[in-house]
Amino acid sequence: MPAATEKLPMLVSPDLLSQQLDTDRLVILDSTVIVYTRDDGRKDSRPGLEEYLAGHIPGARFVDLLNDFSVKRKNARFGIPTATAFSLATSALGISNDTQLVIYSSSDPLWATRLWWLFKFFGHEKVSVLDGGLPAWKAKDHPVETSTSDIAPGQFRAWVQTERLALKSDVLAAISDPSSPAKVIDVLSPEYFAGKAGNLYGYKRLGHIQNAVNVPAETVLSKTDRAFLPIESLRQLARSLSQAAGQRIITYCGGGIAATQMAFALEYAGCKNVQVYSGSLHEWTADPDMPMETGTT
Repeated sequence: MPAATEKLPMLVSPDLLSQQLDTDRLVILDSTVIVYTRDDGRKDSRPGLEEYLAGHIPGARFVDLLNDFSVKRKNARFGIPTATAFSLATSALGISNDTQLVIYSSSDPLWATRLWWLFKFFGHEKVSVLDGGLPAWKAKDHPVETSTSDIAPGQFRAWVQTERLALKSDVLAAISDPSSPAKVIDVLSPEYFAGKAGNLYGYKRLGHIQNAVNVPAETVLSKTDRAFLPIESLRQLARSLSQAAGQRIITYCGGGIAATQMAFALEYAGCKNVQVYSGSLHEWTADPDMPMETGTT
């Protein structure tokens, strides 16, 4: 077994990961979630275990992001688990505090960045995302497998990093004060931002948080292969959003998933003060006192 790997960059290419497969203390996580349309026309999601079993990166372990790493609460589809629950679920995957993680999805990259954000929120530093996910891995003709193996438990202890999370009260304070050093970014599509899209996700009200700026999460991805844009393009976006050095940015979406894709890209580009409003519109729209707007700015 090769020596333990050094900390990998935030964003890992398929070729770099292929060189690390046999490295000690490396764990690859498949965080695939499949979004589908229910009989009533609403959008729903399920764990991508079936897709994982059909073919995954050699040695990868499947993460049930919806059930093991989320908590269903009132007005929260993807509530953050407690530190204890997160530690237990992580340890069961054979992960310890010194484990280097590489996370990917075979569907949307935002599921990989959601798990990345959860690990960062709970204090794990050695965590990376595979650029382009499983499609990019396959495009490079790297191997996949369908077999699984037993996992020896790890020992993970969570250390909550509260500065990564924005609460509803933080968002309200940011939009209520014109001199606030925080900028609130809605990463949903322009149609949802304007309140013109159908309510496929069950929000209580349509539109966007008052005074928010719309920068869709898809902005940070290539339209051809859905890998992240080159670093200089992401830095240019970060500069356009940060009007002052160190300005705090709060990202939100519908349920705190797509918001992590933008947060990942901005942090990768060098932003040091990015928070995710995990409750997002599911929580915000359920409170009639929280101000909303429709239309574009």
